[in-house]
Amino acid sequence: MSLLQVAETLVTIDRNCKLIPLLASSWSISKDGLAWHFNVRQDVLMHDGSPLNAGVVQRVLERARKGSGVLSQAPISHIDSQGNEVVILLSRPFAPLAAYLANYSPQILAD
Repeated sequence: MSLLQVAETLVTIDRNCKLIPLLASSWSISKDGLAWHFNVRQDVLMHDGSPLNAGVVQRVLERARKGSGVLSQAPISHIDSQGNEVVILLSRPFAPLAAYLANYSPQILAD
């Protein structure tokens, strides 16, 4: 989903209400449900012309979880970036995390 054709989210919801990758090319969840790994697309330029990277995504998601949007309600204990991957660590399993990331509030914007 493009928000005013300026910003997008890591995942989105398609016409069949299925979660699909958007700025993430894919994601996986650890067996215990506590670590979510998102591979960040490499072929994306942000609204200011800078390249999208995992560090930018990490900073945006950290701000979003400390704000008043839906991500602040998720049991996130830490967000890290490793290479082209963003890792979200949870304090307890939380199945709707990807749906929360599809919400407009954690839209990925350049610094």
